[in-house]
Amino acid sequence: MNDELLSPFEPTRDEPFDLAKAGHLARRAGLGASLERRLALVRLGPERAVAACFARDEGEDVDAFADEAMVGDDLARLQGYRLWRLLAGRERLRERMSLFWHGHFATSIEKVLAPRAMAGQLRAFDALGLGRFAPLCAAVLRDPAMLRWLDGDRSQKGHANENLARELFELFALGRGAYGERDVQEAARALTGWVVEHGVARFAPRRHDEGDKTVLGSPGVQGVDELVAATLAQPACSRHLASRLLEVFVHPQPTAEEIEVLATRWRQLDGDVGKLLRVLLRSRLFFSARARRSRVKDPLELVVGLVRELGATASPHRLAEAASQLGQTLLAPPSVEGWPRDRAWLSSSAWLLRANFVLELLRAERFAFAPGIESILGSGSPQERLETAVRMLCDGVVAPEARAALERWLARVGEPNAVEIVHAVMTLPEAQLQ
Repeated sequence: MNDELLSPFEPTRDEPFDLAKAGHLARRAGLGASLERRLALVRLGPERAVAACFARDEGEDVDAFADEAMVGDDLARLQGYRLWRLLAGRERLRERMSLFWHGHFATSIEKVLAPRAMAGQLRAFDALGLGRFAPLCAAVLRDPAMLRWLDGDRSQKGHANENLARELFELFALGRGAYGERDVQEAARALTGWVVEHGVARFAPRRHDEGDKTVLGSPGVQGVDELVAATLAQPACSRHLASRLLEVFVHPQPTAEEIEVLATRWRQLDGDVGKLLRVLLRSRLFFSARARRSRVKDPLELVVGLVRELGATASPHRLAEAASQLGQTLLAPPSVEGWPRDRAWLSSSAWLLRANFVLELLRAERFAFAPGIESILGSGSPQERLETAVRMLCDGVVAPEARAALERWLARVGEPNAVEIVHAVMTLPEAQLQ
């Protein structure tokens, strides 16, 4: 096992901590940052730059508006609020991890039918998403939205519903092949007794199966806490969660060696997600050439990242609508497996929709985009403004063939405006990769 993968990245003359690496950190840990912010990260160096990802940054106190976002139990209002958190929150990594958990513990308003319950689940992700996995997992199993989503609120002694138990093992904690049908049946019994009344989860002892249960080889599993302990004690758990984190933060196809290295560190850190990310984001593996621009941006990464990297502002409600039109609707993952990943987002129709979104955003016709793209790119020759756009959107690094294509385009167009310049850069493969 190659422990060097998680050793801290140390800059050298041949491999400095430059704009490309700072941009990679900003995209993966916080869905992007302005060019000014990325240059500031370069000056900090890798250790302090990673520490800055965990700190409260300049931005807006999004938590103060959480209750206001739920006025009227309005879905569109809540979606706009969650997008605003991603766009302007002061704790960028925490917001990013809440989005990660939203896809991991995928729950949809389409069945829950209660925006307030969905809001409560997301607030749990905000509070627990960078702590130990055990409390987070236990909270999800008692969460009103999850109980409704997977029929846990209908499960009772003698009629245990297996949906929540099965997804706990298959999707949330262990992965396929790491459990048996008997384990699902016994876990379902342990999860009986929970009901949802007026949007609040309550344990009803008379509905709970108090009989002896053995789950995954662990006897004496009575309820949620014992079930979580038995599940997380399985070696498959650390590998499953390590794989998911590597897919998002490093590469969509992590190697067996990478998974085992991170899983070992997960166990050493007692499943503390925040501590594990401090190690991973600082590592040689994270800053490797293999990791950078290795994953296709999902729609939320695209719409939030573009506004962030241009150092602009835009209407959160409109951005949430745009992400939905591109296929990713906040509070409505399409299935228990969450949203599609990586190359599943690419098709000829999706590419056209993405290109059209860029044009519509920059023209500021309905997105309240400010301060305006002409102002953002500034004055200068077309070549200078094109280079500014490449630095803003691609950290100044594009493949030789991509740069040659831009040069040919510029020679053909002659005097493009700022919208055309940014649109041209956003059609490059590099701009669509996270």
